Amino acid sequence: MVEELHAEQVTDSITWHGEGPTPLDEGSTFAWLDMLAGDVLVRSFPDGAIDRYPVHPDVVSVVRPRLAGGLVVTTERDVVEYPDGLGGSSSVLATLPLPEGVRLNDGGCDARGRLWIGSMAYDVTPGAGELYVVDEGGLVESVLTGLTISNGLAFTADGSQAFFIDSTTLAVDRLVLGDDGSVESREVWATVKEGSGLPDGLTLDDAGGVWVALFGGGAVLRFDAGGELDTIVRLPVSQPTACSFLGTTGQLMITTSRYGLAEDAELPAGSLFAVETPHRGLAPHPFGSR
Repeated sequence: MVEELHAEQVTDSITWHGEGPTPLDEGSTFAWLDMLAGDVLVRSFPDGAIDRYPVHPDVVSVVRPRLAGGLVVTTERDVVEYPDGLGGSSSVLATLPLPEGVRLNDGGCDARGRLWIGSMAYDVTPGAGELYVVDEGGLVESVLTGLTISNGLAFTADGSQAFFIDSTTLAVDRLVLGDDGSVESREVWATVKEGSGLPDGLTLDDAGGVWVALFGGGAVLRFDAGGELDTIVRLPVSQPTACSFLGTTGQLMITTSRYGLAEDAELPAGSLFAVETPHRGLAPHPFGSR
């Protein structure tokens, strides 16, 4: 039997295209993106003020903690390090070799401390996207090609597997990784029913479940460790984009978007939402070699 939960609004509508949520400082602080405004938002929970950091004129696509302290951020095509946090100095670690009209999108770090970051065309040209790996020395490698909307990506605690979404396929893929961190195989692990929305961002829990935001579907789905749907989180807005637990708690945080909506439509869209679940999150792997 599929359980239904309902998310509650925890901020005002403060992003146009909210994305990329991630816990910092073991969950005492939480970061997310106003992606197509180029801003990172940071809040201490449960009731801290929200700080907004403009990091790029157009796009910010990923924020993750660094093992050595501070943050790593990806913008339209750059990987940028902030060793003292977003209020301090920054340096470009790598510029990815993207074709004209292509930008970076979603990603995450593996258990080896490498950043995996996908791309997509602004006009969503089929097959124009790739998935890249960037190490702490700035070396860039392409690991998957022919993607359209390279999206949600998260790694198991032991680093042996990753779950990945190319949104237009309506599937969650499982990547099996070798001892050297390379992709040994890719298979469809779960699918989303056509017409129910596009699978977007995802996160993992400590029971092997995968939580997937449905852009256009007004919901977040949980697939259990066997790939079967067991939970639906309903939202009062149609465009959830991504989700992440507040550290290793059971509180699932969900970003939402106003992209393409009329000014007076879905007024809570662009807010951050939350829902209490019976599962606990996994701490994100930080950037930087162990």
